[in-house]
Amino acid sequence: MLADCTARGERFAVGALDLDRFKPINDAYGHAVGDRLLIAVAARLKALSGPDLVVARLGGDEFGLLLIGNTDRARAIGQRICDLLTQPFDIDDHRVALGCSIGLALFPDAGATANELFDRSDYALYNVKTMRRGGCAVFSSDHETRIRSERALETALQTADLDRELHVEFQPILSTETRTVLAVEALGRWTSPSMGVIGPERFITTAERVGLMHPITVKLFRLALAHFAAIPPGIGLSFNLSAHDIVSPGTIRLLVEAIGEAGVDPRRVTFELTETALMRDFDAAVVGINLLRGLGVSIALDDFGMGYSSLSYLNRLPLDKVKVDRSFIADMDEDSGSKIIAAILGLCVTLELDCIIEGVETERQLRQVRDLGYGMAQGYLFARPMPLPALLTWLEGASEAPAGRKRPPAARRLPRQSVERSRLAPRGGIH
Repeated sequence: MLADCTARGERFAVGALDLDRFKPINDAYGHAVGDRLLIAVAARLKALSGPDLVVARLGGDEFGLLLIGNTDRARAIGQRICDLLTQPFDIDDHRVALGCSIGLALFPDAGATANELFDRSDYALYNVKTMRRGGCAVFSSDHETRIRSERALETALQTADLDRELHVEFQPILSTETRTVLAVEALGRWTSPSMGVIGPERFITTAERVGLMHPITVKLFRLALAHFAAIPPGIGLSFNLSAHDIVSPGTIRLLVEAIGEAGVDPRRVTFELTETALMRDFDAAVVGINLLRGLGVSIALDDFGMGYSSLSYLNRLPLDKVKVDRSFIADMDEDSGSKIIAAILGLCVTLELDCIIEGVETERQLRQVRDLGYGMAQGYLFARPMPLPALLTWLEGASEAPAGRKRPPAARRLPRQSVERSRLAPRGGIH
């Protein structure tokens, strides 16, 4: 059909459609309900189909679209499909709410071949899921510029001397009562000789895309452990694992070996996982978590509250602690925002999980979270990420604190194995 449209010189759009929240529903209600849900989705899409709109299932929860003719309305038609799939589905005795995101590529603007059009519609889909999930995006010249930039970044990373170009910085996590330092978060950094300092999210996303996440994770963790030897023994270390790491037995084995070779007490180490990492392969993630916890390492659910099914993970996962996403701090002055933050803490107390709040930037915010009962916090109020020498100076209190701000003393204790976070990035990578 694409060949016929091309031969006639007819304009058309190729689309990639991906269901939002399908995997959590499939996990929660079982594959039988998931299969019926896909059939119901297909029925709605079929009802929209006609001579100018062809819809086909590509596999899993992904569908393809072919819109022939009036491509000026492509985005509006795509958004109409998104809105249609947002309406609840009644499957057996369950009412479930989905959603979808769509990426579109127009012929001949975005490409002249089927492969180019599919690749670019998939790229537009990836971007809309990242920026505004539940919408429709049309591949544009801005997307083309980003693709070229990303290809240059991929080349730089694939040819990088990782031993020389990677380094780590540390940001402390403190007691809200005493400002005692409880742990440090190790943050991975990459400086490319050809491209300069690469932003954290670009770094991690690119590493995952080109298959370099595992060696980078291991290198950064070994580097963090080497630096950690200079940090006072009462302070813990936390490190973030990506979606690729926690489901890789080989990576888990290397992380365990690194802890043993460094002579670090595993009880001082916390690995943090985001909901995105868990959704990639829940069963494999649980296996990896249990292997690490068997060694004595703690596991934290990071950026809690950002995903669609965080509550279910609290109930189903062998966790030790929860890190409340920094976005909640911004709404704390609202009565509803304060109540949500208090409710999260209450839930963690009930489940006997340590609870750390991120993003504390002012003394007022610190007082508020402390009054709500939070005992651990992290944020720019205390310190920004810093290299090891600066961290050691900061811990010793040798450098002068900003006016009116009390310098936190270094800790000599850990609450319930409470070690905070060393991760590769903010929200799943480096920052």
